[in-house]
Amino acid sequence: MRYRPLHEMNQAWVAIIGSAVIAGVVLFAISFGHLPFIARVHTYHARFADAAGIATGDEVRLAGLNVGEVSDVELEGSHVLMTFTAKDTIRVGRDSTLNIKIASILGQEYVELAPGGAGQLGSNDVIPESHTTSPYTLLELLGTLSTETRQVDLTQLDTSLKALSDDLRG
Repeated sequence: MRYRPLHEMNQAWVAIIGSAVIAGVVLFAISFGHLPFIARVHTYHARFADAAGIATGDEVRLAGLNVGEVSDVELEGSHVLMTFTAKDTIRVGRDSTLNIKIASILGQEYVELAPGGAGQLGSNDVIPESHTTSPYTLLELLGTLSTETRQVDLTQLDTSLKALSDDLRG
């Protein structure tokens, strides 16, 4: 069987086959780190007082680099239990800390990992709430605001606003 040169073949078929091969290579390259036989990760658990909008699929970062992802977030009584993965090259010890941080102005969040302590956490060990923090939330802001507004002298504020209104009317 004699093969024809590319310029003699139907160019539509060449384009379709070439596009499929390129798409396959790109998909493999993108998913390379997520393949179970290539991606070596460990699973860990951490307890937070507040999930602060963290969701499955959010990044886990170490010094700004992506080293894992949040795989599950579930309510456990009055706390939140977060399950996350980290590359096996990252040693997550008993004194490691996790901080939920805001990644963008739109509120996207990530988890910042700071490894610490001796040894390696086991699969059933949980990073305690004392080693985790959540970002400043709207509820905390409103709580602080209500404390501050209680200290305002309402009579004086009313008098000032009336004087300002009279001045603006002319």
